Amino acid sequence: MSDLGSDAGSTSLSLMTKVLEALLKLIEKIFDTWQGRAEREEHKYRAMAAKGEYQRKEVVKKLDGKTGYVNHKLLAKTGESIIATEIKLTKEEAKIFNEICKREGVLFSAVTNLQLKKDGEKGNIVIECRKSDLNKLRIATDRFNEEIRMRQMDKGIANILSKGEENLTPQDRVDLKELIRQKEEIQRGYCDRLNKQMQETVLDNVFDESQLKPMDIGEALNRHTGRVIDKDQYSIIADASDPSKIIKCHGHEDKDPGTGKPYIKTEYEVYHGDKCVMKTHDGRFEGRPKGYWVDEKAKLENVAEFSGTYYKFFNEADYQRWAEYVNEQNREELHEMEKSPENKDYGKCREDALKKLEENGAELKDGVVYDKESGKPLTEIAKNSQITPEQKALAAESITIGKQIQNYDTVEALRNHLDVVNANIILAKPGTKEYVAAEEAVKSTKEQLATAYEKDSAYVEERKNINAVQCVQQTQTELEHTTEYDNGEHPDDRREERVDEHDPDKMTMEEAKGVIEEEKAKDGAKGMDVKDREVADPTKIKAPKSKSDRAD
Repeated sequence: MSDLGSDAGSTSLSLMTKVLEALLKLIEKIFDTWQGRAEREEHKYRAMAAKGEYQRKEVVKKLDGKTGYVNHKLLAKTGESIIATEIKLTKEEAKIFNEICKREGVLFSAVTNLQLKKDGEKGNIVIECRKSDLNKLRIATDRFNEEIRMRQMDKGIANILSKGEENLTPQDRVDLKELIRQKEEIQRGYCDRLNKQMQETVLDNVFDESQLKPMDIGEALNRHTGRVIDKDQYSIIADASDPSKIIKCHGHEDKDPGTGKPYIKTEYEVYHGDKCVMKTHDGRFEGRPKGYWVDEKAKLENVAEFSGTYYKFFNEADYQRWAEYVNEQNREELHEMEKSPENKDYGKCREDALKKLEENGAELKDGVVYDKESGKPLTEIAKNSQITPEQKALAAESITIGKQIQNYDTVEALRNHLDVVNANIILAKPGTKEYVAAEEAVKSTKEQLATAYEKDSAYVEERKNINAVQCVQQTQTELEHTTEYDNGEHPDDRREERVDEHDPDKMTMEEAKGVIEEEKAKDGAKGMDVKDREVADPTKIKAPKSKSDRAD
Protein backbone atom coordinates (compact mmCIF):
# COMPACT_ATOMS: atom_id res chain seq x y z
CA MET A 1 0.00 0.00 0.00
CA SER A 2 1.48 3.24 -1.08
CA ASP A 3 2.04 6.21 1.17
CA LEU A 4 -0.17 8.79 -0.52
CA GLY A 5 1.04 11.48 1.80
CA SER A 6 4.61 10.80 0.86
CA ASP A 7 3.84 10.69 -2.88
CA ALA A 8 1.87 13.91 -2.71
CA GLY A 9 4.65 15.58 -0.75
CA SER A 10 7.22 14.33 -3.20
CA THR A 11 5.24 15.56 -6.16
CA SER A 12 4.67 18.94 -4.54
CA LEU A 13 8.37 19.27 -3.71
CA SER A 14 9.33 18.33 -7.22
CA LEU A 15 6.94 20.90 -8.64
CA MET A 16 8.21 23.58 -6.27
CA THR A 17 11.75 22.76 -7.23
CA LYS A 18 10.96 23.18 -10.90
CA VAL A 19 9.16 26.45 -10.24
CA LEU A 20 12.13 27.72 -8.22
CA GLU A 21 14.53 26.67 -10.95
CA ALA A 22 12.40 28.46 -13.54
CA LEU A 23 12.18 31.51 -11.31
CA LEU A 24 15.95 31.52 -10.75
CA LYS A 25 16.55 31.24 -14.48
CA LEU A 26 14.16 34.12 -15.08
CA ILE A 27 15.89 36.20 -12.41
CA GLU A 28 19.27 35.26 -13.85
CA LYS A 29 18.08 36.22 -17.32
CA ILE A 30 16.74 39.53 -16.07
CA PHE A 31 20.00 40.16 -14.17
CA ASP A 32 22.08 39.28 -17.22
CA THR A 33 19.95 41.56 -19.36
CA TRP A 34 20.28 44.41 -16.85
CA GLN A 35 23.99 43.81 -16.43
CA GLY A 36 24.49 43.63 -20.16
CA ARG A 37 22.60 46.86 -20.61
CA ALA A 38 24.70 48.53 -17.93
CA GLU A 39 27.86 47.28 -19.59
CA ARG A 40 26.61 48.46 -22.95
CA GLU A 41 25.80 51.88 -21.50
CA GLU A 42 29.22 52.06 -19.90
CA HIS A 43 30.83 50.98 -23.15
CA LYS A 44 28.78 53.59 -25.00
CA TYR A 45 29.87 56.34 -22.61
CA ARG A 46 33.48 55.21 -22.81
CA ALA A 47 33.28 55.16 -26.60
CA MET A 48 31.79 58.65 -26.58
CA ALA A 49 34.48 59.89 -24.18
CA ALA A 50 37.19 58.22 -26.26
CA LYS A 51 35.75 59.76 -29.40
CA GLY A 52 35.64 63.17 -27.73
CA GLU A 53 39.22 62.81 -26.49
CA TYR A 54 40.34 61.61 -29.93
CA GLN A 55 38.59 64.57 -31.57
CA ARG A 56 40.12 66.94 -29.04
CA LYS A 57 43.59 65.52 -29.71
CA GLU A 58 43.01 65.77 -33.45
CA VAL A 59 41.97 69.41 -33.08
CA VAL A 60 45.02 70.16 -30.91
CA LYS A 61 47.20 68.38 -33.47
CA LYS A 62 45.57 70.40 -36.24
CA LEU A 63 46.27 73.64 -34.37
CA ASP A 64 49.85 72.68 -33.47
CA GLY A 65 52.21 75.20 -35.01
CA LYS A 66 49.33 77.34 -36.28
CA THR A 67 49.32 81.02 -35.35
CA GLY A 68 47.01 83.94 -35.89
CA TYR A 69 43.27 83.61 -36.53
CA VAL A 70 41.40 80.28 -36.24
CA ASN A 71 37.69 79.57 -36.35
CA HIS A 72 35.81 79.95 -33.05
CA LYS A 73 34.32 76.42 -33.24
CA LEU A 74 37.71 74.85 -33.90
CA LEU A 75 39.27 76.68 -30.96
CA ALA A 76 36.40 75.58 -28.69
CA LYS A 77 36.92 71.92 -29.67
CA THR A 78 40.32 71.89 -27.97
CA GLY A 79 38.46 71.51 -24.67
CA GLU A 80 40.37 74.42 -23.16
CA SER A 81 38.72 77.37 -21.46
CA ILE A 82 37.98 80.15 -23.97
CA ILE A 83 38.06 83.77 -22.80
CA ALA A 84 36.29 86.61 -24.58
CA THR A 85 38.57 89.62 -24.17
CA GLU A 86 37.60 93.27 -23.97
CA ILE A 87 39.24 93.98 -27.31
CA LYS A 88 36.98 95.14 -30.14
CA LEU A 89 38.27 95.79 -33.63
CA THR A 90 37.05 96.66 -37.08
CA LYS A 91 37.63 94.15 -39.86
CA GLU A 92 40.54 96.19 -41.19
CA GLU A 93 42.10 96.39 -37.73
CA ALA A 94 41.57 92.63 -37.35
CA LYS A 95 43.76 92.06 -40.43
CA ILE A 96 46.59 94.03 -38.79
CA PHE A 97 46.03 92.23 -35.49
CA ASN A 98 46.10 88.87 -37.27
CA GLU A 99 49.45 89.70 -38.88
CA ILE A 100 50.95 90.68 -35.51
CA CYS A 101 49.64 87.50 -33.84
CA LYS A 102 51.19 85.40 -36.61
CA ARG A 103 54.55 87.06 -35.93
CA GLU A 104 54.20 86.62 -32.19
CA GLY A 105 53.07 82.99 -32.40
CA VAL A 106 49.67 83.73 -30.83
CA LEU A 107 46.48 81.76 -31.55
CA PHE A 108 43.18 83.66 -31.34
CA SER A 109 39.62 83.65 -32.62
CA ALA A 110 37.05 86.36 -33.20
CA VAL A 111 33.29 86.72 -32.88
CA THR A 112 30.96 89.55 -33.88
CA ASN A 113 28.84 91.44 -31.41
CA LEU A 114 25.32 91.83 -32.80
CA GLN A 115 24.39 94.55 -30.36
CA LEU A 116 27.37 96.65 -31.37
CA LYS A 117 26.46 96.18 -35.02
CA LYS A 118 22.93 97.29 -34.23
CA ASP A 119 24.24 100.35 -32.40
CA GLY A 120 26.45 101.20 -35.35
CA GLU A 121 29.71 100.79 -33.43
CA LYS A 122 32.83 100.93 -35.58
CA GLY A 123 34.61 98.06 -33.85
CA ASN A 124 32.23 95.12 -33.69
CA ILE A 125 34.62 92.16 -33.86
CA VAL A 126 35.51 90.82 -30.42
CA ILE A 127 38.79 88.95 -29.88
CA GLU A 128 38.89 85.74 -27.82
CA CYS A 129 41.58 83.21 -27.01
CA ARG A 130 42.40 80.17 -24.91
CA LYS A 131 43.04 81.00 -21.29
CA SER A 132 46.57 79.61 -21.62
CA ASP A 133 47.31 82.12 -24.41
CA LEU A 134 46.03 85.19 -22.57
CA ASN A 135 49.46 86.60 -21.65
CA LYS A 136 50.71 86.15 -25.22
CA LEU A 137 47.61 87.89 -26.50
CA ARG A 138 48.22 90.83 -24.16
CA ILE A 139 51.70 91.27 -25.62
CA ALA A 140 50.30 91.09 -29.16
CA THR A 141 47.65 93.66 -28.20
CA ASP A 142 50.30 96.05 -26.84
CA ARG A 143 52.19 95.75 -30.09
CA PHE A 144 49.01 96.26 -32.08
CA ASN A 145 48.21 99.44 -30.16
CA GLU A 146 51.73 100.71 -30.69
CA GLU A 147 51.50 100.05 -34.43
CA ILE A 148 48.26 102.04 -34.51
CA ARG A 149 49.99 104.83 -32.58
CA MET A 150 52.88 104.76 -35.05
CA ARG A 151 50.45 105.19 -37.94
CA GLN A 152 48.91 108.22 -36.23
CA MET A 153 52.33 109.69 -35.50
CA ASP A 154 53.38 109.25 -39.13
CA LYS A 155 50.20 111.06 -40.18
CA GLY A 156 50.93 113.86 -37.72
CA ILE A 157 54.52 114.20 -38.94
CA ALA A 158 53.41 114.18 -42.58
CA ASN A 159 50.77 116.86 -41.90
CA ILE A 160 53.30 119.16 -40.26
CA LEU A 161 55.94 118.64 -42.96
CA SER A 162 53.34 119.22 -45.69
CA LYS A 163 53.29 122.91 -44.66
CA GLY A 164 56.80 123.33 -45.94
CA GLU A 165 59.94 124.21 -43.98
CA GLU A 166 59.50 127.96 -44.41
CA ASN A 167 55.90 127.89 -43.10
CA LEU A 168 56.51 125.98 -39.88
CA THR A 169 55.65 127.88 -36.71
CA PRO A 170 57.75 127.52 -33.55
CA GLN A 171 54.98 125.33 -32.15
CA ASP A 172 55.01 123.15 -35.31
CA ARG A 173 58.69 122.53 -34.73
CA VAL A 174 58.08 121.62 -31.08
CA ASP A 175 55.24 119.29 -32.03
CA LEU A 176 57.30 117.71 -34.82
CA LYS A 177 60.19 117.12 -32.47
CA GLU A 178 57.87 115.58 -29.89
CA LEU A 179 56.21 113.26 -32.42
CA ILE A 180 59.61 112.08 -33.63
CA ARG A 181 60.72 111.57 -30.02
CA GLN A 182 57.64 109.48 -29.23
CA LYS A 183 58.12 107.43 -32.38
CA GLU A 184 61.77 106.76 -31.54
CA GLU A 185 60.77 105.89 -27.98
CA ILE A 186 58.51 103.09 -29.27
CA GLN A 187 61.18 101.87 -31.70
CA ARG A 188 63.81 101.85 -28.97
CA GLY A 189 61.36 100.00 -26.75
CA TYR A 190 61.31 97.05 -29.12
CA CYS A 191 65.09 96.88 -29.14
CA ASP A 192 65.07 97.04 -25.34
CA ARG A 193 62.53 94.19 -25.08
CA LEU A 194 64.57 91.89 -27.29
CA ASN A 195 67.73 92.78 -25.39
CA LYS A 196 66.06 92.22 -22.03
CA GLN A 197 64.87 88.79 -23.14
CA MET A 198 68.37 87.91 -24.33
CA GLN A 199 69.94 89.15 -21.07
CA GLU A 200 67.56 87.07 -18.97
CA THR A 201 68.36 83.97 -21.02
CA VAL A 202 72.12 84.47 -20.66
CA LEU A 203 71.96 85.05 -16.90
CA ASP A 204 69.44 82.27 -16.22
CA ASN A 205 71.68 79.83 -18.09
CA VAL A 206 74.46 80.52 -15.57
CA PHE A 207 72.20 79.37 -12.73
CA ASP A 208 70.30 76.68 -14.66
CA GLU A 209 72.16 73.70 -16.11
CA SER A 210 69.27 72.93 -18.50
CA GLN A 211 70.46 75.80 -20.72
CA LEU A 212 67.48 77.76 -22.01
CA LYS A 213 67.51 78.23 -25.79
CA PRO A 214 67.62 81.85 -26.90
CA MET A 215 65.55 83.10 -29.81
CA ASP A 216 67.31 82.22 -33.06
CA ILE A 217 68.27 85.05 -35.39
CA GLY A 218 65.65 84.07 -37.98
CA GLU A 219 62.86 84.33 -35.44
CA ALA A 220 64.23 87.65 -34.22
CA LEU A 221 64.17 89.04 -37.75
CA ASN A 222 60.61 87.79 -38.12
CA ARG A 223 59.39 89.45 -34.95
CA HIS A 224 61.43 92.62 -34.92
CA THR A 225 61.61 93.84 -38.52
CA GLY A 226 59.25 94.52 -41.40
CA ARG A 227 56.46 96.32 -39.54
CA VAL A 228 55.11 99.85 -39.41
CA ILE A 229 57.24 100.30 -36.29
CA ASP A 230 60.39 99.70 -38.37
CA LYS A 231 59.55 102.35 -40.94
CA ASP A 232 62.38 104.86 -41.51
CA GLN A 233 64.60 103.03 -39.03
CA TYR A 234 68.23 101.95 -39.38
CA SER A 235 68.78 99.34 -36.65
CA ILE A 236 71.68 96.97 -36.02
CA ILE A 237 71.69 93.41 -34.69
CA ALA A 238 75.09 92.44 -33.26
CA ASP A 239 76.67 89.23 -32.03
CA ALA A 240 77.34 89.27 -28.27
CA SER A 241 80.58 87.29 -28.46
CA ASP A 242 81.97 89.13 -31.47
CA PRO A 243 80.57 92.66 -31.89
CA SER A 244 82.25 92.93 -35.30
CA LYS A 245 79.58 90.58 -36.70
CA ILE A 246 76.47 92.62 -37.38
CA ILE A 247 73.31 92.79 -39.48
CA LYS A 248 72.26 96.27 -40.59
CA CYS A 249 68.47 96.50 -40.96
CA HIS A 250 66.77 99.30 -42.88
CA GLY A 251 62.97 99.48 -42.76
CA HIS A 252 61.20 101.73 -45.25
CA GLU A 253 57.98 102.00 -47.20
CA ASP A 254 58.02 100.42 -50.65
CA LYS A 255 55.43 99.49 -53.27
CA ASP A 256 54.34 95.95 -54.01
CA PRO A 257 55.77 95.12 -57.47
CA GLY A 258 52.56 93.29 -58.39
CA THR A 259 49.74 95.34 -56.90
CA GLY A 260 51.40 98.71 -56.38
CA LYS A 261 50.17 98.76 -52.78
CA PRO A 262 52.54 100.25 -50.16
CA TYR A 263 54.18 97.90 -47.65
CA ILE A 264 57.03 98.01 -45.17
CA LYS A 265 60.16 96.47 -46.63
CA THR A 266 63.27 95.64 -44.60
CA GLU A 267 66.66 95.35 -46.26
CA TYR A 268 69.52 93.48 -44.57
CA GLU A 269 73.28 93.79 -44.89
CA VAL A 270 75.48 91.27 -43.07
CA TYR A 271 78.98 92.42 -42.07
CA HIS A 272 82.01 90.59 -40.71
CA GLY A 273 84.18 93.47 -39.61
CA ASP A 274 84.36 95.96 -42.52
CA LYS A 275 83.38 93.34 -45.12
CA CYS A 276 79.77 93.03 -46.32
CA VAL A 277 79.18 89.29 -46.87
CA MET A 278 75.48 89.35 -47.85
CA LYS A 279 72.64 91.64 -48.89
CA THR A 280 68.98 90.65 -49.03
CA HIS A 281 65.45 91.81 -48.17
CA ASP A 282 62.41 90.21 -46.57
CA GLY A 283 60.22 90.20 -49.67
CA ARG A 284 56.97 90.80 -47.81
CA PHE A 285 55.08 91.63 -51.00
CA GLU A 286 52.12 89.61 -52.23
CA GLY A 287 52.78 86.74 -54.59
CA ARG A 288 56.41 86.28 -53.54
CA PRO A 289 57.94 82.88 -54.42
CA LYS A 290 56.88 80.13 -52.02
CA GLY A 291 59.41 79.65 -49.24
CA TYR A 292 61.33 82.79 -50.22
CA TRP A 293 61.65 84.31 -46.75
CA VAL A 294 62.33 80.97 -45.07
CA ASP A 295 65.19 80.33 -47.51
CA GLU A 296 66.56 83.86 -47.16
CA LYS A 297 66.54 83.68 -43.37
CA ALA A 298 68.41 80.37 -43.49
CA LYS A 299 71.08 81.87 -45.79
CA LEU A 300 71.31 84.99 -43.68
CA GLU A 301 71.64 83.06 -40.43
CA ASN A 302 74.32 80.81 -41.94
CA VAL A 303 76.44 83.62 -43.35
CA ALA A 304 76.09 85.76 -40.21
CA GLU A 305 77.79 83.02 -38.11
CA PHE A 306 76.32 84.39 -34.90
CA SER A 307 77.10 82.68 -31.61
CA GLY A 308 73.41 82.38 -30.67
CA THR A 309 73.42 85.44 -28.43
CA TYR A 310 72.84 88.86 -29.95
CA TYR A 311 71.41 92.30 -29.25
CA LYS A 312 69.48 94.83 -31.30
CA PHE A 313 70.28 98.53 -31.29
CA PHE A 314 68.08 101.40 -32.38
CA ASN A 315 70.83 103.07 -34.38
CA GLU A 316 74.53 102.87 -35.16
CA ALA A 317 75.47 105.30 -32.38
CA ASP A 318 73.92 103.03 -29.73
CA TYR A 319 75.65 100.01 -31.27
CA GLN A 320 79.05 101.71 -31.45
CA ARG A 321 78.84 102.75 -27.81
CA TRP A 322 77.96 99.20 -26.72
CA ALA A 323 80.60 97.58 -28.97
CA GLU A 324 83.31 99.85 -27.59
CA TYR A 325 82.42 98.87 -24.03
CA VAL A 326 82.32 95.15 -24.88
CA ASN A 327 85.67 95.17 -26.69
CA GLU A 328 87.31 97.12 -23.88
CA GLN A 329 85.93 94.85 -21.16
CA ASN A 330 86.89 91.67 -23.01
CA ARG A 331 90.39 93.02 -23.65
CA GLU A 332 90.92 93.92 -19.99
CA GLU A 333 89.48 90.75 -18.45
CA LEU A 334 89.84 87.99 -21.05
CA HIS A 335 93.00 88.80 -23.02
CA GLU A 336 94.98 85.83 -21.69
CA MET A 337 91.93 83.57 -21.32
CA GLU A 338 91.02 83.86 -25.01
CA LYS A 339 94.30 82.31 -26.16
CA SER A 340 94.50 78.70 -27.34
CA PRO A 341 95.33 76.04 -24.67
CA GLU A 342 98.82 75.57 -26.12
CA ASN A 343 99.67 79.27 -25.76
CA LYS A 344 97.68 80.11 -22.67
CA ASP A 345 99.37 80.88 -19.36
CA TYR A 346 96.97 79.13 -16.99
CA GLY A 347 98.76 80.55 -13.98
CA LYS A 348 98.10 84.08 -15.26
CA CYS A 349 94.48 83.13 -16.06
CA ARG A 350 93.96 81.88 -12.51
CA GLU A 351 95.53 85.05 -11.10
CA ASP A 352 93.27 87.29 -13.28
CA ALA A 353 90.17 85.29 -12.30
CA LEU A 354 90.92 85.55 -8.57
CA LYS A 355 91.52 89.30 -8.93
CA LYS A 356 88.19 89.81 -10.67
CA LEU A 357 86.39 87.68 -8.10
CA GLU A 358 87.89 89.89 -5.38
CA GLU A 359 86.72 93.04 -7.22
CA ASN A 360 83.20 91.61 -7.32
CA GLY A 361 83.21 91.13 -3.56
CA ALA A 362 83.01 87.35 -3.82
CA GLU A 363 85.13 84.37 -2.79
CA LEU A 364 85.39 80.70 -3.70
CA LYS A 365 85.26 78.16 -0.86
CA ASP A 366 84.91 74.38 -1.28
CA GLY A 367 83.63 74.77 -4.83
CA VAL A 368 80.96 77.34 -3.89
CA VAL A 369 81.08 81.08 -4.64
CA TYR A 370 79.98 83.25 -1.70
CA ASP A 371 79.20 86.93 -1.26
CA LYS A 372 81.84 88.21 1.15
CA GLU A 373 79.61 90.76 2.83
CA SER A 374 76.61 88.53 3.61
CA GLY A 375 78.38 85.18 3.60
CA LYS A 376 75.59 83.70 1.47
CA PRO A 377 76.11 81.60 -1.68
CA LEU A 378 75.55 83.70 -4.80
CA THR A 379 73.18 81.07 -6.23
CA GLU A 380 70.93 81.70 -3.24
CA ILE A 381 71.20 85.48 -3.55
CA ALA A 382 70.32 85.32 -7.27
CA LYS A 383 66.95 83.73 -6.40
CA ASN A 384 65.93 86.85 -4.49
CA SER A 385 63.23 88.65 -6.48
CA GLN A 386 64.48 92.00 -5.15
CA ILE A 387 67.88 91.65 -6.79
CA THR A 388 68.52 94.16 -9.60
CA PRO A 389 69.51 93.04 -13.12
CA GLU A 390 72.96 94.57 -12.54
CA GLN A 391 73.41 92.62 -9.31
CA LYS A 392 72.26 89.43 -11.00
CA ALA A 393 74.77 89.96 -13.81
CA LEU A 394 77.56 90.48 -11.25
CA ALA A 395 76.53 87.30 -9.41
CA ALA A 396 76.46 85.37 -12.70
CA GLU A 397 79.92 86.66 -13.60
CA SER A 398 81.33 85.63 -10.21
CA ILE A 399 79.80 82.15 -10.43
CA THR A 400 81.31 81.67 -13.89
CA ILE A 401 84.70 82.86 -12.60
CA GLY A 402 84.40 80.28 -9.83
CA LYS A 403 83.87 77.56 -12.45
CA GLN A 404 86.89 78.83 -14.36
CA ILE A 405 89.16 78.70 -11.29
CA GLN A 406 88.10 75.14 -10.48
CA ASN A 407 88.68 74.13 -14.09
CA TYR A 408 92.14 75.75 -14.07
CA ASP A 409 92.99 73.57 -11.06
CA THR A 410 91.75 70.53 -13.00
CA VAL A 411 93.84 71.45 -16.05
CA GLU A 412 96.96 71.89 -13.90
CA ALA A 413 96.42 68.55 -12.15
CA LEU A 414 95.81 66.72 -15.45
CA ARG A 415 98.88 68.26 -17.08
CA ASN A 416 101.04 67.14 -14.17
CA HIS A 417 99.48 63.67 -14.31
CA LEU A 418 100.09 63.51 -18.06
CA ASP A 419 103.81 64.14 -17.47
CA VAL A 420 103.87 61.21 -15.02
CA VAL A 421 102.06 58.71 -17.28
CA ASN A 422 104.18 59.76 -20.26
CA ALA A 423 107.26 59.01 -18.15
CA ASN A 424 105.79 55.59 -17.29
CA ILE A 425 105.59 54.73 -21.01
CA ILE A 426 109.26 55.62 -21.44
CA LEU A 427 110.24 53.47 -18.46
CA ALA A 428 107.98 50.50 -19.30
CA LYS A 429 109.02 47.77 -21.70
CA PRO A 430 106.90 47.59 -24.87
CA GLY A 431 104.53 44.60 -24.90
CA THR A 432 104.36 44.29 -21.13
CA LYS A 433 101.28 44.80 -18.94
CA GLU A 434 102.93 47.89 -17.47
CA TYR A 435 103.36 49.39 -20.95
CA VAL A 436 99.74 48.70 -21.94
CA ALA A 437 98.52 50.19 -18.65
CA ALA A 438 100.69 53.27 -19.20
CA GLU A 439 99.28 53.70 -22.73
CA GLU A 440 95.72 53.48 -21.39
CA ALA A 441 96.56 56.02 -18.69
CA VAL A 442 97.98 58.44 -21.27
CA LYS A 443 94.89 58.05 -23.49
CA SER A 444 92.50 58.56 -20.59
CA THR A 445 94.38 61.61 -19.28
CA LYS A 446 94.47 63.23 -22.71
CA GLU A 447 90.71 62.71 -23.09
CA GLN A 448 90.08 64.28 -19.68
CA LEU A 449 92.39 67.16 -20.56
CA ALA A 450 90.56 67.73 -23.85
CA THR A 451 87.27 67.88 -21.94
CA ALA A 452 88.78 70.41 -19.53
CA TYR A 453 89.98 72.52 -22.47
CA GLU A 454 86.44 72.45 -23.95
CA LYS A 455 85.02 73.61 -20.64
CA ASP A 456 87.64 76.35 -20.56
CA SER A 457 86.49 77.65 -23.96
CA ALA A 458 82.82 77.40 -22.93
CA TYR A 459 83.47 79.43 -19.77
CA VAL A 460 85.27 82.12 -21.79
CA GLU A 461 82.21 82.34 -24.08
CA GLU A 462 80.02 82.56 -20.98
CA ARG A 463 82.16 85.41 -19.67
CA LYS A 464 81.87 87.19 -23.04
CA ASN A 465 78.10 86.84 -22.98
CA ILE A 466 77.94 88.22 -19.44
CA ASN A 467 80.24 91.10 -20.40
CA ALA A 468 77.87 91.86 -23.29
CA VAL A 469 74.95 91.88 -20.83
CA GLN A 470 76.74 94.27 -18.50
CA CYS A 471 77.61 96.57 -21.41
CA VAL A 472 73.97 96.57 -22.60
CA GLN A 473 72.97 97.57 -19.07
CA GLN A 474 75.60 100.29 -18.99
CA THR A 475 74.54 101.65 -22.39
CA GLN A 476 70.87 101.58 -21.38
CA THR A 477 71.59 103.46 -18.15
CA GLU A 478 73.51 106.14 -20.01
CA LEU A 479 70.71 106.54 -22.56
CA GLU A 480 68.15 106.92 -19.79
CA HIS A 481 70.19 109.73 -18.29
CA THR A 482 70.70 111.50 -21.62
CA THR A 483 68.90 114.85 -21.81
CA GLU A 484 65.84 114.53 -24.06
CA TYR A 485 66.10 118.04 -25.45
CA ASP A 486 69.20 119.72 -26.82
CA ASN A 487 68.55 123.08 -25.16
CA GLY A 488 67.53 121.54 -21.85
CA GLU A 489 64.23 123.44 -21.89
CA HIS A 490 61.02 121.45 -21.55
CA PRO A 491 58.48 122.57 -24.19
CA ASP A 492 55.74 122.53 -21.53
CA ASP A 493 57.25 125.72 -20.08
CA ARG A 494 56.82 127.67 -23.28
CA ARG A 495 53.40 129.11 -22.36
CA GLU A 496 54.52 132.67 -22.98
CA GLU A 497 54.45 131.92 -26.71
CA ARG A 498 50.77 131.00 -26.62
CA VAL A 499 48.28 133.51 -27.97
CA ASP A 500 45.03 131.69 -27.22
CA GLU A 501 44.33 128.79 -24.84
CA HIS A 502 42.42 126.97 -27.58
CA ASP A 503 44.40 127.96 -30.63
CA PRO A 504 45.51 124.65 -32.27
CA ASP A 505 48.52 126.37 -33.80
CA LYS A 506 49.74 127.37 -30.34
CA MET A 507 49.16 124.19 -28.37
CA THR A 508 51.79 123.13 -25.88
CA MET A 509 53.53 119.79 -26.30
CA GLU A 510 51.34 118.20 -23.61
CA GLU A 511 48.21 119.37 -25.39
CA ALA A 512 49.56 118.01 -28.65
CA LYS A 513 50.16 114.71 -26.91
CA GLY A 514 46.56 114.85 -25.69
CA VAL A 515 45.33 115.08 -29.28
CA ILE A 516 47.51 112.11 -30.21
CA GLU A 517 46.09 110.10 -27.30
CA GLU A 518 42.56 110.98 -28.45
CA GLU A 519 43.38 109.72 -31.92
CA LYS A 520 44.86 106.57 -30.38
CA ALA A 521 41.64 106.02 -28.41
CA LYS A 522 39.63 106.34 -31.61
CA ASP A 523 41.74 104.02 -33.71
CA GLY A 524 43.33 101.61 -31.27
CA ALA A 525 42.04 98.47 -29.53
CA LYS A 526 39.18 99.45 -27.20
CA GLY A 527 37.48 97.90 -24.17
CA MET A 528 33.89 96.60 -24.20
CA ASP A 529 31.47 94.12 -22.69
CA VAL A 530 30.55 91.22 -24.95
CA LYS A 531 26.79 90.56 -25.11
CA ASP A 532 25.51 88.88 -28.25
CA ARG A 533 28.02 86.86 -30.24
CA GLU A 534 28.14 84.91 -33.45
CA VAL A 535 31.02 83.19 -35.20
CA ALA A 536 32.80 85.62 -37.48
CA ASP A 537 33.56 84.84 -41.10
CA PRO A 538 37.29 84.00 -41.03
CA THR A 539 37.79 84.87 -44.69
CA LYS A 540 36.84 88.45 -43.95
CA ILE A 541 39.39 89.07 -41.24
CA LYS A 542 42.24 86.76 -42.07
CA ALA A 543 45.29 88.49 -43.53
CA PRO A 544 46.53 87.21 -46.93
CA LYS A 545 48.81 84.21 -46.46
CA SER A 546 51.39 85.65 -48.78
CA LYS A 547 52.04 88.47 -46.30
CA SER A 548 52.58 86.17 -43.34
CA ASP A 549 56.15 85.61 -42.21
CA ARG A 550 55.16 82.15 -40.95
CA ALA A 551 53.08 81.06 -43.93
CA ASP A 552 56.16 79.67 -45.65
